[in-house]
Amino acid sequence: MTRRELNTFIREKPLAQHAIGAAAFGLLTGALYVTTILPMQLREHAVEKLHAQIADQQARQERLQRSRQLAERQLEQSKVELTQTPIEFASPRAINEQLARLAELAGWSGLTVETIDPGKLTSGPMLATQPIRVTGRGSFNACHTFMRVLREETPETSVNTFSLSADGTDAGELRFEMNLLWYSRPEVPTASASVDTK
Repeated sequence: MTRRELNTFIREKPLAQHAIGAAAFGLLTGALYVTTILPMQLREHAVEKLHAQIADQQARQERLQRSRQLAERQLEQSKVELTQTPIEFASPRAINEQLARLAELAGWSGLTVETIDPGKLTSGPMLATQPIRVTGRGSFNACHTFMRVLREETPETSVNTFSLSADGTDAGELRFEMNLLWYSRPEVPTASASVDTK
C-alpha cells in the first residue's frame, strides 16, 4: 500500500483513524513508560534498598556501640575489683620462688612431683600470666588436698586443666598432670627457670 492509498483509506474509514491513533498512543505510552517511568521506579527501588541497608548498618553500629560500652564498664569494674583485691601479685622475676613453693605444697599434700615446667610469660596491661605444667604421682586424696591448699595458699595461681591416670604399678597411686596459670605483675622477667625434681 502506497502512502497515497493509506491516506485515502484513513479519510474514508474514520474507525481506522481511531485504531491508528490508539496504536500510536499506545506506542508513545509504552515508550514513555520505558524511557521515563520504569527508570524512576528502578531508581526508587534502589533508593529504598539503599535506605534499608543504611538502617541495618546503623542498627548494627548501635549494637556494637552498646557492646563496646558494656565491655568498657566491665573492664573498669574489673580494674576497681583488682585494686581492692587482697592478693599480692609478685614480680614475674619471682618465678623460681613460685616453682619452689608449688613443689613444697605438692610434697606437703602427699604428691611426688616429677617435673615442674614454666611456660612462656605473657604480659598484659593489668597482669602477666605464665603457664606452669606440673606432673608426678600420688593418690586421688593427695591431689585433692594439693588443689585445696593451692587455692588457699597461692590464690594468684589457677588450675587450667587437671588429669589423672593409672600407671599400673600401684592401685592407689595415680599419675597426674596439672596445667596451672600463675598471675603476676605485668613485667618482663629477666630469666626463665625450670625445676626438675626427678
